[in-house]
This record gives sequence, C-alpha cells and structure tokens, in this order.
Amino acid sequence: MKAVLFLRGFRVVLTHSIFELVNRVGDEELKKEDVKFLDSVYIASSYSNSFSEEVVPSEYFDKGDAEKCLRLSELILKKAKKHIET
Repeated sequence: MKAVLFLRGFRVVLTHSIFELVNRVGDEELKKEDVKFLDSVYIASSYSNSFSEEVVPSEYFDKGDAEKCLRLSELILKKAKKHIET
C-alpha cells in the first residue's frame, strides 16, 4: 500500500500500520477488523515488550493466526496491485 501512495504523489509515508495505509489509499473493500488484526500481529511479534516476560509471540500466536495473516497479506497485495494498475 505504501507503493500505491508513492505512485499517487505522496513523498513521505511514516507508518508501518496496514490499517493507516489502507485508509490513506481509500480501499473500502478490505475489512477494518482484518487489517487491524494484521497490525496487532505485526506489533506484538516485532516488539519484545509487547508481552510480559512470561509470554513470547511463538507461544501466543498459533497456526491459525499464521494462516489468517498469510491469507490477508495475499489479499492486500492483490488489492495494491489493482490500485497500481488503475
């Protein structure tokens, strides 16, 4: 989605949030709860202080979460390509 914004003339995009990027692109077909889910997984798995010392991301997330992330990521990639082509 950052690529879409850059192609639309944005010079700076200072976020890693899929939710923010999708909103800026204006894609209303993607469900907000789905992009929020991706954000929550990204943040929790990227920053060691997201959980207490007793929990690590590999214990918190399961195979179903990983499969959902892959499915949603593929969907977002298809949407981004569609925006670039139009």
